[in-house]
Amino acid sequence: MFKYIGIRGHRGAGKNTISYLLAVALDYYTRNNSWDGFEQVYNDAVERVLEDESFLAESEFKNVFFESFADTAKVVLNQITGIPTDYMYDDWHKEAVIVDLKDFSFDTTKDKLMLGSLKEERRLYTADELMEKVKAVDIFKKEEHIYLTLRELIAYFSKYVMQTFFGRDVWIKSLENNKWETERFYASNKTVYKIFIDCKFPSEISYIYKNNGCIIKITRDNNMKSSTNISSELKDDDRFDYEINLD
Repeated sequence: MFKYIGIRGHRGAGKNTISYLLAVALDYYTRNNSWDGFEQVYNDAVERVLEDESFLAESEFKNVFFESFADTAKVVLNQITGIPTDYMYDDWHKEAVIVDLKDFSFDTTKDKLMLGSLKEERRLYTADELMEKVKAVDIFKKEEHIYLTLRELIAYFSKYVMQTFFGRDVWIKSLENNKWETERFYASNKTVYKIFIDCKFPSEISYIYKNNGCIIKITRDNNMKSSTNISSELKDDDRFDYEINLD
């Protein structure tokens, strides 16, 4: 039996962190049917979150796995651009990888000062800005370089490119068509949790509820990001079951 859990929240609110810690707890209890000894396991998990940027991408649990409506988009982008898929799940790399759409070359650094210099030297588009530009002119012929952060590239491709030409529910349909490849590896007589780590659109919230799941909203008032965040699509959708405030 599969139980669906959707995580929603603004960019930078802590969705990946909460998803991981929730998975640690659910996996521990379903394997042990007890919380005995969990405190040390939890403390180790928190330490890993603080020290290891790839904590989510490299996680392995027996009874919990992560889903994302954008998983297919990230796989396709990896094939097109050569950018490692792991980068697309890591908040630092989403901001620190700068991609040139003209030739799919990209630069990245872990040095914050150098990253700041890279961003200052280049005219960076947001997904929204690039879409408006594309509508107005043939930017790919006019511009020598078209720079975006990896985060904005994922947004541009998953929302504007694919949803424009394949419909608003393209990623839900992709998930449905491929979910049996994942689910067949799990026994049907036990509880397995699917954590959808970043619900961005009302249709995705509806999908979770359609599968008898629940929604957890993550808030961090002091870390609201810009309106270019695709999660702003949910600003008029107040559906959630639990709320975690990280302030």
